[in-house]
This record gives sequence, C-alpha cells and structure tokens, in this order.
Amino acid sequence: MKLRNLFLCLLFCATAAAAQDIITKTDGSKVEAKVEEITDTSVRYRKASNPTGPLYSIPLTSVQTIVYESGSVDNFNMPTTTNHTDDNVKREAIPQDVLGASAMNDAQLLRMADTEAPINIKYRKKAKTLRIIAWTGGAALIIGGIVGYNLLAANGGQYQSGAIVAAIGCTAGVGWCLGFNLGARKLIREAQEIEMYSASIIENEIFRHKDKSLMAGVNVMGNQMTRTQSIGLSLKLNF
Repeated sequence: MKLRNLFLCLLFCATAAAAQDIITKTDGSKVEAKVEEITDTSVRYRKASNPTGPLYSIPLTSVQTIVYESGSVDNFNMPTTTNHTDDNVKREAIPQDVLGASAMNDAQLLRMADTEAPINIKYRKKAKTLRIIAWTGGAALIIGGIVGYNLLAANGGQYQSGAIVAAIGCTAGVGWCLGFNLGARKLIREAQEIEMYSASIIENEIFRHKDKSLMAGVNVMGNQMTRTQSIGLSLKLNF
C-alpha cells in the first residue's frame, strides 16, 4: 500500500513538472513558464513555479521559440538570414508562425515585402522631398504674384488687376505649401508609428469585476530610429 502511494506521488510530481511551457530566448536562455498571452509586441507569462503569481512580459523580438506543455511549438525570431548575391545585404529575421500571418504587425509585414531599405527611412526621405517642394513651390507662386502686381502697376497703373494677380499668386502659394506640408507630416507620423514600440515588463491585476479589470505594471517604450528607451508605470483598464 505504501509502495502504491509512493508511486502515485511520484507520478503526480512528474505530471506537474511536465505541465509547463518552455520559452527559449534569442540569447539561448530558457524560461519555465505558463504562457498567458501573445501580442504583436510581447509574450506575457507567469512563472511555472508560481502559476498564480504576477504576470511577466518579454519583448517578442527577444523570443525564439515556445514549446507548450501539449507539445506544440511556435517559432518566432529564428536565425534564418539570407545574403543577397549582388550587394551582400542581410535580411532581417522575420518572426514565423506568430499565431498565423494575421498576428504580424504592419511593420513586420512591410519589412518582409521590402528588404532594400527600412520603410520608415523611405517615409522620412519622401517627407523631406515633399517639404522642399512645398516651400520652393509656395515661395515661387507668392513671388510670382508680387512680381505680377508690380509689373501691372508700373505699366499703366493697373493697380486693381495687379492686386487680383497678387491675391491669386499668394493664395495659390499658401495652399501649395500647406498641402505638401500636410502630406509630409502624414508620412512622418507613419514612420514614427513603425519606429515606436511598447512592451510590458511586468503586470499585476489589482481589480476585477466580472469581465472588467484594472491592470498596473511597468512598461518599456523605445524608438528604433533614435535607439532610445524609457521605462514608466502604466495603468490598463479592460472593459
């Protein structure tokens, strides 16, 4: 009877030890965890040794594979870079099997489609070109209106006609400048959306009522363009 109890105890311990997910990071380290959620930017989990404890988070770019307790595997940042034969430019490792293609964010899909240059750099270059066109074209139209006014006023004193020409030129110049600057600003915003990322380091549920909850945690935010990062407290309300 004692031998049977000992066998059941060992079987229970072995089952409990196996009921966990293994997160392998890109640096080779492993985390024994219970994965709770995978988003476009992070993997949220609880420690296998404390399944009811706090919620931790790893940036998705730092995760290589997740082996679930069921035996299924998700691959993310696999070391599969390809060299171009012409210019020896390495492609970025694109996350694979991230809950299907729909789980990839816009920045990852754009990088997959365009390997010549980061799309945010192209957006910024186009925005710079639009601003140059905006100011040079607007200035040319305004100067043309003023020159037209002076010419009409000097030849026969056609001040009224000159004023109309000046008004048309100035209005067209301001509209031209404003329109192209708005286009440049839109491109800059799209570039910033690609460059900015946010991931939770740790999150704790501090309040829950039915399907509504309040989460408090610590987030890290960064900018890929300027290579800066900042850490701050966060509150998240789910309803």
